[in-house]
Order: sequence, then structure tokens, then C-alpha cells
Amino acid sequence: MNLLPFFKKRPAAQFTFIFAFLLPVLMVAVPLVFLPVFNVTTAMKSAAGKPRSTGPTAGISAPDRESAEKLIEIRIEEAYSDALLDLAKKDSIMLSIDLRDSLMSMLVKGVPVRKCPITQFKMSRAIPYAARFDTLQSFLYPPFQLRKEWATIPKSPIRIMNAPKDTVEAEAMAGQEIPIENNDVHFTLEFNRNLTVMVEQEQPPSNTGEFRKKVKFDLERIFAEARATIKALKKRELPDHKLWIEITISRDDAKAIYRGIPVRLGMALRLPDPS
Repeated sequence: MNLLPFFKKRPAAQFTFIFAFLLPVLMVAVPLVFLPVFNVTTAMKSAAGKPRSTGPTAGISAPDRESAEKLIEIRIEEAYSDALLDLAKKDSIMLSIDLRDSLMSMLVKGVPVRKCPITQFKMSRAIPYAARFDTLQSFLYPPFQLRKEWATIPKSPIRIMNAPKDTVEAEAMAGQEIPIENNDVHFTLEFNRNLTVMVEQEQPPSNTGEFRKKVKFDLERIFAEARATIKALKKRELPDHKLWIEITISRDDAKAIYRGIPVRLGMALRLPDPS
């Protein structure tokens, strides 16, 4: 049906048709578009006409990312210093792990007796999330306490020697040198607050036997975590989320630290820069 001849010579009909067509559009556009823009423009003009505040909060803006990271850095330093102060009050050997300066040290009364450079380290992605304002202090302080340890070398090596039969044999044995142990070193320290520190030597496996020993050591650690998870699920409990740090140092340093630390070990941790 062609209505064009009907509207062609009737201006009143044309006006009525256009008004009926635009009315629904205006009913939607006015409250949703025009009124919000008008209110915002009015508010901006009103704010521009008011004098600026000169009170104590004038010019203070919300903290930016740089300020937040600086505050986190200060809290990390504070927690690390407090932990070292607590360890200095102990008579036993204690441990400090400084990921910012890449240093792992054994301490006696707060004085480093062996400093071990850290070649490289990796850590769980969940640890930076623990470095927040609400959990940082409780995570890094007080010092971590050792719960369990295991390694690929014995804690206290034992050398069995046959006693000399007479004085001549004793004098002959006195000149013999004791060979230096050359085993690869890998050990794991499990602390409270679900933190696990894995220490690896930077040297590659010295032979096939040491490589197999390392693979067996890693599998035992994985199976232990799997057993703990299954045990928690059987009790209808959520398994603990392990926070881990993997540190690489030299073989001699790893051997010295593992055999030097006591069973009741306290550890101070310094996290890297938040950036």
C-alpha cells in the first residue's frame, strides 16, 4: 500500500507522522543521554566555581603503584631486621636467606660465619601475594622454624677404619690422607607456615650414579607431597598449599650448610624487590 500520495499534499499529516515517530526516541534518549550529560556539566561548572581546599588534606592524592611498592619494601626490611634480631639472641647456628642480595648465610649470635652466594633462585608465584599489607608481617615474622629435612647425603658422615695391629702399622697409617668426599648435594628444608626451601648444587651431576640419586630424591619428594594431599582429602580437608623457594649454590656451600645447621633451626627470609 503506497501512502505517499496521501501525505504529499497534507502538511498536517506529515507533521503528525514525524511527531509520532520521534516521540518514542525522545522518551528513551532524554532520561538516558541528555539528562546525565546535563547533570555532569552542571556539577563540573559548580565545582570549578568553588575555591580550592587549603586544609591539611589538600594536595594529597591516592597512593600510586610506586608508593605502594616502596611501602612493601619497607615492611620487608622491617620484618627481616626483626627476624635477625630474634635469631641473634639464640646460642645455636641459625640461617638467613637474602634473596635481594642473593646470599645464604649461617649465623652465630647474629654474626655470619659462612656466606654462600646464590647463583639463581626461583620461588612460588603465591609468595608475592603473601607480601601484602595484611599478611606480610605474619608471614615473614617471627623467624621460620624447621620442621623436617632430607638430603642426598648423610647429615654426619661416618668413616670406618681398621685399628692398627701394632706400632709399626699405626705409624704407617698416620701418614695416610683421608679422601675428600665428592658426593653431589641436594637437600630440602621444610619450615612452618607451609614454606619449603629446596637447595640445589650449581654443578651438573658428577656421574650417572649421582644423577639417578637425584632423580630418586625428587621422586620421593613428589610422592611425599602426593601422600599428604591424599591424606588430607580422605579427612575431607583442603590440602595445604605449599610455598616453595628453590635456591642454587655451589656444592661445597650446600654441603657445609646442610651439615652445619642444627635440627632446631630458625631462619630469617628477605624477599626480593616487589617490582
